[in-house]
Amino acid sequence: MYFFQLQAKEIINMTDGRRLGVVVDLDIEPESGKIKSLIVRKRFSLRNRKDGKEEYVIPWSGILKIGEDVLFVRLNDGGKRKI
Repeated sequence: MYFFQLQAKEIINMTDGRRLGVVVDLDIEPESGKIKSLIVRKRFSLRNRKDGKEEYVIPWSGILKIGEDVLFVRLNDGGKRKI
């Protein structure tokens, strides 16, 4: 799977059913080249403009299923951070 294919998928948190956004970056372990986590942000729209943007760091182990259009994850609120 290529990075641009991950960027096209909507991220759904199976813990509470929320749409978290889309993949904007990857955290990769330099020694092995393995993906450690996904960086996810909400899609920009006029309705969800806020002063502080939020992003989520989803560990690779938190990914439950990668579907055609959706990526299902299990994330507790510990992964949220302001940018």
